[in-house]
Amino acid sequence: MASNHSIEQRTIPGGYLLCELQPLLAAWAAYRRKQLSFLDLRIYLAMHEVVHRRRAGASAQTWHERRSVRVVENAAIEELLILTRCMRRSRVTGAVARLERLGFIERDGGNVGLPAAGIVLPRELGALAQRMVQQLAPRSFLPFPRRLLRYLAGNASAAALAVVIAQLARCVYVQENESFSTLGSCSVERIARAFELHPRTVKAMRHALLMSGWLTRCAAELWHEQRYGARFAVNLSWPPASPERPPPAAQPSRRFAPPQGTGPLADSGNQQPVGRPLGAKLGQRQQRSARLRHLVPDDLRSPLRLNELHAQAVDAGWITMSEADQLRFFASARHACRVGTRNPGGLFVATVRGNRWHLLTLTEEEWARRALRRVDAGAPTPDKIADQPNMLLTELVTLVAGSLSLSKSSERAKVRTADAVPKKNWAVSEHPAVSSSTAITSNASISDSTLSASAA
Repeated sequence: MASNHSIEQRTIPGGYLLCELQPLLAAWAAYRRKQLSFLDLRIYLAMHEVVHRRRAGASAQTWHERRSVRVVENAAIEELLILTRCMRRSRVTGAVARLERLGFIERDGGNVGLPAAGIVLPRELGALAQRMVQQLAPRSFLPFPRRLLRYLAGNASAAALAVVIAQLARCVYVQENESFSTLGSCSVERIARAFELHPRTVKAMRHALLMSGWLTRCAAELWHEQRYGARFAVNLSWPPASPERPPPAAQPSRRFAPPQGTGPLADSGNQQPVGRPLGAKLGQRQQRSARLRHLVPDDLRSPLRLNELHAQAVDAGWITMSEADQLRFFASARHACRVGTRNPGGLFVATVRGNRWHLLTLTEEEWARRALRRVDAGAPTPDKIADQPNMLLTELVTLVAGSLSLSKSSERAKVRTADAVPKKNWAVSEHPAVSSSTAITSNASISDSTLSASAA
């Protein structure tokens, strides 16, 4: 961590150029509003480098005169292709047309360049850029190192570009003696609010810049960090100039060595066979831990792996730690192995996360009980447990089937008995009252005939 005194730098290796801060922020606002792509934003950044290369006698001209430099469009597009590392010329041409339509680039016949009389932004973009300037730093120009600008135009991401512009606006200033002050404070919330980024994105990108050496954390008091943010020093010499590499040496052609002789191979009679093969056996796979994110059928058949998966499912919030849910979890695994033919793992996850317990059968729950008993006992558990018939269920089914067969046989016996009894006058004896009255009438007639016979 560097000291808290002001860090000055006399010169910037590779030079620098003054960029207007408000147009840069307006281009970012247009990118966030989907009016420009990120390639358009990088091409606008690279356009500053293209124009700066054409400024002859910069020390003898004012800034407004240097800004009026124009570049031939074809030559500018060729340089933009190199700076942005874009492979298609049509994309660069379309980006230049979009930037011209919004006012960031000015065209004069066959030449292009930055606006000479100042950029005229649309009302919405101008208001957004003005708000961003007030949130970051109320300044007009930004000293931008040329090496850093070329690096951002060709390699950087959107978050890196935003954090770099914010740190330059808050830390780098040109002093009266033409030296550069590189010390400043900037908070994550300020950058996230100005560039409409997530604070985590800003933290990650600033950490990456710290690791690369472009930023250095400086000591600051606690009240200062809470009010203004952490204090950083910017390394204006980053990135270092890439040294010119010599051309690669010619590689000799590969040739196979000729055989040393044509005699027979060495005798292997003195070699003793090894008792067991060295290394891992063929077909032996290394044990892997079970994971819910990557299920294989063997995970659903092994009780020990199912126990690991159950703990992961509880941590993920899919099920609770109750014994009922644990039993359903194991039964769902057996159901997925038995029913699922194409994707057992997907069926298992859908059953557990959707609480589709109505799909489980008694046989699957019995398998789950036996698996849980083996896991709880702590005994050596086999990788797979074969299905066994449920004896209680089998006895119940046998008892019900026997009772049904007995009832059917009794009904058949009754029917046979009824068929064996001789048929009577069903019209008379069908109703008990009618049969009794008929019997009384017949008895009365018999008694009358008897009396008449005796009297005679």
